[in-house]
Amino acid sequence: MEKENRHGLAFKSMIFGCVGLLTSFFWGGFLGIAGLVCGVIALLAKEKKKAQAIIGIITSVISILILIWIVNMLNLSIRTGLFGEMETIMEDGKVTEQEMNQLQADIEKALEAEELYK
Repeated sequence: MEKENRHGLAFKSMIFGCVGLLTSFFWGGFLGIAGLVCGVIALLAKEKKKAQAIIGIITSVISILILIWIVNMLNLSIRTGLFGEMETIMEDGKVTEQEMNQLQADIEKALEAEELYK
């Protein structure tokens, strides 16, 4: 019974990791955390189905990294005020050349600021 449970952890890790990767732009990063935990436990148990656990760990880490990237980009957008300017342009329905130039300058500043945080 205990061996089947450990194999189940490797399989669960693979499923959590793959589903987390497919849905990483919504809530997949949280599934990635569960997949990472299950995968590490399955590997530490030294069971035969290591491939499933390794696939689960790899896909889980990727989905977690995508979640971190998304949170970082949202934080950067909020701090630089890009959301407010985009909403104004979208409400007007028209984009003037001045608004477009200002938006482009703000995006360039945000990208420069991101480089400083690395």
